[in-house]
Amino acid sequence: MRSCRPSSGPTSRRFADTCGSQAYAEQHVTAPPWPGETFVAFRANVGEDGGGLGDRLNGLVTTFLAALLANRTFVPLMELPSDTYRWTVPTNRSRVSATAYADPILWFNNRFTFSSAFANNFSVIRANRGVSIRLFDSTHGDALRALGLQPAYAFGCVLNRLLRPADATLADFYEELAVLNDPAFFTVAIHIRAGDYLMSQQRRTRTTAEGTNLTSWHKTFECAQELEDAFADGRRVRWFFVSDSRRLRRDFQERFANKTPVQRVRTPGHVNKADAQATGTSMDDNFRLSVAEHWLFGMCDAFVIASSGFSKTAAARALLPEMVFWNDRRRPCTPGNSARLDELARWSGW
Repeated sequence: MRSCRPSSGPTSRRFADTCGSQAYAEQHVTAPPWPGETFVAFRANVGEDGGGLGDRLNGLVTTFLAALLANRTFVPLMELPSDTYRWTVPTNRSRVSATAYADPILWFNNRFTFSSAFANNFSVIRANRGVSIRLFDSTHGDALRALGLQPAYAFGCVLNRLLRPADATLADFYEELAVLNDPAFFTVAIHIRAGDYLMSQQRRTRTTAEGTNLTSWHKTFECAQELEDAFADGRRVRWFFVSDSRRLRRDFQERFANKTPVQRVRTPGHVNKADAQATGTSMDDNFRLSVAEHWLFGMCDAFVIASSGFSKTAAARALLPEMVFWNDRRRPCTPGNSARLDELARWSGW
């Protein structure tokens, strides 16, 4: 069975070696749902009951793995704004109807065994966050390995297999794409998550929260410099910076102008309906920016991540776990000191 490889970035070089045959995933392309089949569907709204992008993708990937282990067809029911992602699996909802809803605590218990949530032919999982690394330490580990999946790569393999950004989502990022697709550059993705208080401030003031100043995050940039020194190997260097703070983005552009691929500051916004309404911003626009930056983040060569679902899941897509480091520099950002799998598995992790 042929592998479906991502079309660009480091993932295209790693997909075949780390993701196995993915025969089950291929079935979803060649065989649409048919009557009498059993299904597991993932549901995460873009509305006010949804979390951030990383959390939703975590639930999406975990539900796919649950369908895989239960030998059921996966059906995505994730509501997305138009022109953000395009699915690589059929999304024909007219062939199926939701007959059961399951909370995530029901479908895996502490031993990661299936519960009564799968008693119906068609079950819908509503989930924020999920598990993938930890499944390999459960009774399902051997089954996943037999499919060619590995703990360090399963999340990225599934995510790359299910979704691609729509062309319109990346249309305004041609400068970044030119750098990220050029092997003459060594690129470091950097994420600073200033915190949920920014969103609370936005709700109170109806303005884009400023966040902290750049000097508070000196360890983050020390880490990026260490990665550049260790791995650039004569290539030109660019740092791709993402944050939930517009002030940090602006300060980064001023301080590291020679390392940023673009000279413009984009305004972040939460992909939550309540926050978007409170600040007078467009939830669709916020979501589209998050999707684009999440995808571009995963195209880099090295990663300085926050303890956040956004950068954890984006880095996972690159299939380069040995190049993922923490932005608090809890260990030197040098070869052999990358983030451990048990750390990445915690709280909105892989």
